[in-house]
Amino acid sequence: MSTTVSNQYSDEFKVAVVKDALRLNNISKAARMHSVHVNTVRKWKREYEEEISTGSTVLGTEERMRDIEQPDITNISVESEQQLKDLIHLLQNEIEQLTNINKQLQTEKQSFQQYISELQKELQSSQQYIGRMFMENERLKEKAIHCLQN
Repeated sequence: MSTTVSNQYSDEFKVAVVKDALRLNNISKAARMHSVHVNTVRKWKREYEEEISTGSTVLGTEERMRDIEQPDITNISVESEQQLKDLIHLLQNEIEQLTNINKQLQTEKQSFQQYISELQKELQSSQQYIGRMFMENERLKEKAIHCLQN
């Protein structure tokens, strides 16, 4: 990828960030995950898409692309280690938030099911009432016809 944005990030890092942005379908989240400004990620994504559309290899060689797919994590730098810790913390927070949302949804689901049950009872009661009213209407019609005939 182009080095016009910043020379402090490797091509591999840029591609990893862009892939996360594409996977998450959210540039802002990917930027936060990797502690990079959102506009930088936007630029990298645009460059990545331009390089893909022109058919050029993003990192120049297939071997370097494979290195990105299967990174060697034995030589994690302090900066990368901190980024991983930050990412783990971010993911733990997201898991906690999703767990809370799931609990809320389960509660809402139970309330909704109870509401549906009550509506079904009311519908059944209404149908029974309509049936009784229909029968009463038929009885009154017959009575009126009988009275008119007499």
